[in-house]
Amino acid sequence: MTVLNLELDPADISTGMNIEQVGSFRTRTTDDGSLEVWARGWRLESQLYALIPMGLSLMFLFAPMSLAMRGAGSLVMLAATLGAFRMTKPGLLFTEEAVSIVSIVRTQRFPWGQVGGFMGERRHDEARIMLILEDERRIPLPGTLDPAELDPYGDEGQLLSAADQLNRLEELARAGDLPKPAVPPATER
Repeated sequence: MTVLNLELDPADISTGMNIEQVGSFRTRTTDDGSLEVWARGWRLESQLYALIPMGLSLMFLFAPMSLAMRGAGSLVMLAATLGAFRMTKPGLLFTEEAVSIVSIVRTQRFPWGQVGGFMGERRHDEARIMLILEDERRIPLPGTLDPAELDPYGDEGQLLSAADQLNRLEELARAGDLPKPAVPPATER
């Protein structure tokens, strides 16, 4: 009889799947050493939501309808499943070579040599962070923030605004000082 030894490292439990709140943003270090960054509300927090349209897709296959309607309904729900999975990805991906803006529709990658920094843009009801390129183009990030998050925090501005937080992460990425994964990647034997 084989006994499985399933030990959990307390450090893995406390990190909550390696997600950390850094100022206005949540971060997660991936296995390859890159850093995912997003704000609350930019993405679905769980991929389990995609199971709902997937289940509906299966139900369409057994529904008392014509074969064409069952197939079409199932395909529509499968497309909704893929959309729901993609909604768990929006944000930024920092690597030592580039920053990627991940939205629901597409991912744009910009090498650090093209990037000028991050800047906030405010309206009365929302704020948006823009990636500023060296050629003065402004690329909006996939989500919005509360306008107060663009203000420096604290009485004398001791803490950074959301745009400054991203600029600080940019400096760390360019210098190669991104946080390391909590658990080293598995190696083949």
